[in-house]
Amino acid sequence: MMNDPYSPATRIFDPQRLLCIQSPERILGQIVWGRRIHIGAGTSIQAEGGVEIGDDVVISYDCVIWTINHDHLDACLPYGTARIGKPVTIGRGVWIGRNAIVTSGIRIGEGAIVGMGAVVSKDVPSLAIVVGNPAYIVGFRSLTAYLAARRANRTLWSRSDRCGACENPDFRLATASSGKRWRPWSWPFRSCSIRWQAWRIRRALATYSNN
Repeated sequence: MMNDPYSPATRIFDPQRLLCIQSPERILGQIVWGRRIHIGAGTSIQAEGGVEIGDDVVISYDCVIWTINHDHLDACLPYGTARIGKPVTIGRGVWIGRNAIVTSGIRIGEGAIVGMGAVVSKDVPSLAIVVGNPAYIVGFRSLTAYLAARRANRTLWSRSDRCGACENPDFRLATASSGKRWRPWSWPFRSCSIRWQAWRIRRALATYSNN
């Protein structure tokens, strides 16, 4: 009888790194782990091409992170025997929603949010919020609020004996968000405003890290 991927019996928890993996049997290959990470039940990670996950990351249920692909340019049908590996990097403070897919060779920047069901086939800038297939930017997290949380070391993982994402006693139901997000300008200035905000965030985070 197969194990239920949502069963707590399959979960592993590392109290040293505060690392919680609910379906460890679905992870293949070596991963460079940060600290304070939650991997939801049913999530599959094919890490043979290389995966690095930063601190304070939540990856929800039933996601797919895939680092290899078949060589479809080879003179063989339907594809060649070579398996091409490209690493995936997930930055600090990233949240990946349920059923999202991250393809090989992708870098998800610090603090980014990947919405439910999104298919990420190109890099995601820091603090960007992406949705859809293919994933596209609908806004950015507040840079001010994000830096304030980093300075105060305010994360879900306030206790060392449990996972902050799946065993947090402080979770509560609310009807609205406590903050605001940055939204891109309307057409025809949308693309320019997204590039400008991505550059502004990248510069601010680099300055903060160097201080």
